[in-house]
Amino acid sequence: MQLLVMVVDKEEDLDEIFEAFIDIGIKGVTVLDSYGSGHLFTENLSIFGKLSSIADGRKKHNKTIFSIIEDPEKLEEAIEVVENIVGDLNQPHTAVLFTVPLGIVRGLTN
Repeated sequence: MQLLVMVVDKEEDLDEIFEAFIDIGIKGVTVLDSYGSGHLFTENLSIFGKLSSIADGRKKHNKTIFSIIEDPEKLEEAIEVVENIVGDLNQPHTAVLFTVPLGIVRGLTN
């Protein structure tokens, strides 16, 4: 069982990713707004100005997606789906993707 974590750069890719996940049988997905340090360091604002603009919702943010996937084949399909939608993950402004092996997991429903 793996935790698939993706930080997707373009919010507009989310719907397509979710639809593709449903098509391959992945239904449990959690999404969080997130901010990368690259966005903070590329503008001429103080760190307090940058943080306050994030709090006000004026800054560009990413989406961090979590999904617990039991089947290794489904995991590979999910990764392929993401790469097909966002593009080559080795290119900037696409996504960052990684997995974490899970030990104890409780509270999942099918």
